[in-house]
Amino acid sequence: MVQALGVLQSEYARGPEVFSYNAPGSTFKIFIASRKLRIVGIQGVTTVVGSDGSAVTASFYKCVDGVAAASGTLLHTGTYNLKGTVNVRQQLALTQDPAVTALEAGDTVAVIFTGTTTAAIGIVQIDVEPRD
Repeated sequence: MVQALGVLQSEYARGPEVFSYNAPGSTFKIFIASRKLRIVGIQGVTTVVGSDGSAVTASFYKCVDGVAAASGTLLHTGTYNLKGTVNVRQQLALTQDPAVTALEAGDTVAVIFTGTTTAAIGIVQIDVEPRD
């Protein structure tokens, strides 16, 4: 079960969107942009590693209004490792295309897990800032 834990603190100040994950994971939307935003970073920390024998990862996607997570646009290169070293921050490299990291009001960000997320627990932060 995954819960959204944080919201943008001010429409005019830069702030993070934060969520925790707790196995079992699935594909779901993390947040909805209430105004024009730009994603400026994605980072996370694993607190309990996934116990499945295969790779367990997460990828983050931009979805325009009405688009399912699986049809979204990947926001970064590489993947977030849910079996990464405990308490060590992982930072994903964002795509270099500014059109991909730009969110319009109503766009969403989704997470897609691969592998079996058994026992995986951690937190991911998506840093956003307002844009004109």
